[in-house]
Amino acid sequence: MRLPKLKRGDAILVEWIDAHFRSDAGWCDEDEYIELEPVTITTVCQYIMRDRDYIYTVADRSKTEPIGIMRDLRIPIGCLRRVTKL
Repeated sequence: MRLPKLKRGDAILVEWIDAHFRSDAGWCDEDEYIELEPVTITTVCQYIMRDRDYIYTVADRSKTEPIGIMRDLRIPIGCLRRVTKL
């Protein structure tokens, strides 16, 4: 998927397909498992960078904390459905 032109710190909305697991870890029919709908996530965050495999984002920044960022999220490029610059 093609990303819009972004620079570090831009606010973005990301729609992406998450890894999927059944919350009930018991036995199930294989066909039931295969027919499960994908889990689509919508995330509002700040863009950090991308490489060949991931888009790097962060939800929170602090100018007073020495470390500076919190709630980082690295989303695999293949899971992206849409990225919108806000």
